Formats: sequence, structure tokens, C-alpha cells
Amino acid sequence: MWVSGSNSPDQSGTYGTLGTPGSSTVPGARHYSVNWVDSSGNFWLFSGYGLDSTGTLGYLNDLWRYQL
Repeated sequence: MWVSGSNSPDQSGTYGTLGTPGSSTVPGARHYSVNWVDSSGNFWLFSGYGLDSTGTLGYLNDLWRYQL
């Protein structure tokens, strides 16, 4: 599922300040992530195997929330 950010493969993530929403922060490309929609309609994305902010490929341990 694509929600926001680049829709091109192999893109690095752009991280901001933890807990501070920002329009320029986006998760990097990844495989094997977990996602769900909570009872308030927020879309959540957790973990996966992909690219961090430096372009390093590996297992990620990050949590993203999109308010839809």
C-alpha cells in the first residue's frame, strides 16, 4: 500500500524529530513491514526490511502514523 512520499523503489527514509509531525518526514522503501488501521482511522506502519535515512539496507525498527 502506498500512502505518501516517493512511489519509486529503493528510496531512503527521511526522519525528523521523534513525536513531532512533519510534512517532509517519510518512511523509506521496505519489504515485510506490518501495517494496520486503528479505530480512529489512523494508518500505522511498523518495521520491515529496507533503507534507513543514510541509504543503509537492513532491518528497520521504526513506527509511523498517518492521520487519514
